[in-house]
Amino acid sequence: YECPHCAEFYRDTVPKLIEEYVKTGKMRLLHRDFPLPQHQYAKLAARYANAAGEGGYYDLAVAQLFKTQNDWGMDGNIDVQLAQVLPPGVMQQVRQLVKNDATLDATVTTDIAKGREDRINQTPTLVIVVHGQRQAIPGGPSYSILKAYVDQLLVH
Repeated sequence: YECPHCAEFYRDTVPKLIEEYVKTGKMRLLHRDFPLPQHQYAKLAARYANAAGEGGYYDLAVAQLFKTQNDWGMDGNIDVQLAQVLPPGVMQQVRQLVKNDATLDATVTTDIAKGREDRINQTPTLVIVVHGQRQAIPGGPSYSILKAYVDQLLVH
């Protein structure tokens, strides 16, 4: 959540993927957390996003995290940014989960392990699975390049 390239990819490419491929049932899109060591607040941001997800607000929280990355990335005050978009009751539940729920870290740990299995060493990285074969695509390619590649995979 702290990676500027991930924010750009999320903002510029993910909505198009969702519109053209996910909503039409051509593919699924899974988000995995892969906080890099140099991003000191990324793991905390993942805790907040996953806690919001417990209440059905994951997508809204993720969008806000990427939108306000420059703000909370300076001081780690993710709470203030999410409180702007989450209903007060939900925000209170999120705060409690972030403070007390150890399983939020377990989901991040699982995602990191999956990333290591796919030999991910940078973010963003897409892992495309076709016919049981996994292929990592690092760097968050432009939508036009990604679209051409996905369309080719869907034909075969």
